[in-house]
Amino acid sequence: MHALRIDPDATVTDLNLPAADAQSAIQEHLGSDAVDHGVYHRRAVLHIHGNGQYLGLPQNLAAWALRVRGAA
Repeated sequence: MHALRIDPDATVTDLNLPAADAQSAIQEHLGSDAVDHGVYHRRAVLHIHGNGQYLGLPQNLAAWALRVRGAA
């Protein structure tokens, strides 16, 4: 599975996740078992740390902008 990791500093990393266990790989990259997701496009889903705000993680404005654009 092809994925892009967008960090809060807007760094983008190209990832190839194992299709058989993509959910576990996503959780590992996000550092959390609590993963929220939103549909960005019919062929793209945005996954975010489910407890990021509660934990005081930095805002990911680049990812947020993609989510807002996808919701439109």
